Amino acid sequence: MNIKEQIENKFNLCISNNCIEVYTADFDIEDDRTPKVTGDMPTPCYKVNFGLGEFSVETNGNAACFLKIDACILFEKDGKKCDCAVFTDKEFVFVELKQIEKGSKNDIEKRGSLRRKSYRQIADTLNIFLNDKNIDFSLYQNSGKFYVLCAVFDANTRVKYPAASIADKTIEQSFQKNYMAIIKEGNGFSFK
Repeated sequence: MNIKEQIENKFNLCISNNCIEVYTADFDIEDDRTPKVTGDMPTPCYKVNFGLGEFSVETNGNAACFLKIDACILFEKDGKKCDCAVFTDKEFVFVELKQIEKGSKNDIEKRGSLRRKSYRQIADTLNIFLNDKNIDFSLYQNSGKFYVLCAVFDANTRVKYPAASIADKTIEQSFQKNYMAIIKEGNGFSFK
């Protein structure tokens, strides 16, 4: 069973909520940050035209799957989780999108704090996928093509900040040791 089929089988709402979309053309991902009224259902991130969103995906002609995680297959009751993942049959990337809100100060410390929070959310998501749902990522892990990525977007300037070098090597080592995952940097991913 391939990874897409595993996810669809292990997460009951995946198919009915249309949580996996497949694209061969390049695209961007945007997180829904519309203010919610108490009681509103959260909305998952979504695809937008290439160059217009917070996170860019270059498919290079591959059939790339866009898996909406937060508010699609996992919800508030499941705890903290990352926004989405993108994958092909050769590479898999868990993605957390963070935004510096309009009117707030943008500095290196703020971006670093958002990245650290992102990595905790991604780790929690990996634990659900690997331990609770027993998704088999060994094909990606054993080939060194299993990644995690945090992207920071500044809503004040609409600038995509690359996730600067991981200052805390223990985070990088922890993902490698615990998940056989490699931390990638940037605000997009280009499939090979």
